[in-house]
Amino acid sequence: MLGLILILFSTGAFSVGLNECYLFLRNELKHIAGNVAREFGILSVEGVTLSKRLSEQIENRLQAEGLPPSQLKNHPHLLESILNESFELLVAALEKNKSSGAFVVLDATINPALATAETSRAGLFLKNMEPNVINLAFPAIRFLRGPASIARQKGLNMLPQWQMEFQVEPGDFFFHHDERGKGEYPSAVTPVLLEPK
Repeated sequence: MLGLILILFSTGAFSVGLNECYLFLRNELKHIAGNVAREFGILSVEGVTLSKRLSEQIENRLQAEGLPPSQLKNHPHLLESILNESFELLVAALEKNKSSGAFVVLDATINPALATAETSRAGLFLKNMEPNVINLAFPAIRFLRGPASIARQKGLNMLPQWQMEFQVEPGDFFFHHDERGKGEYPSAVTPVLLEPK
């Protein structure tokens, strides 16, 4: 028996399909990589579109209040209503795309008198617990950051990791801020390049 196995190994009987398997796996890897690149490209475009729509909505709201976007920090009483108005755009983005979350971070804090006000930012973070399943009847969207009153009003469950605001320091969601875009965008929603942990 051992002699027969040695003869089969030496003649290449066991390696006949090895080259075909290699070619098949290489082609599958190319297709999978192409699909991933295409999906990330779509998410990137949708993210930029969402950012523009949120910026326009927030700027229009501030303009109706007679405020420039740079003054949002000085009017924390407006933050909750602005975030409430932003909620629908974030939910629509989650329902449309296969992403696990959508968030907006404003360059302001609800309570500027707190000791952590320098690193605390108001915002919303909605988490899609089942991004690959499109279920419009029972979406699996949860509330991770933002005012609890919005979660209650919209009937969303809050995740155990819920917090009122984002902490924009190492350890929460962000590594560092990139200040290159600050001067170009006079908006309350300043584009910030983020490096995820």
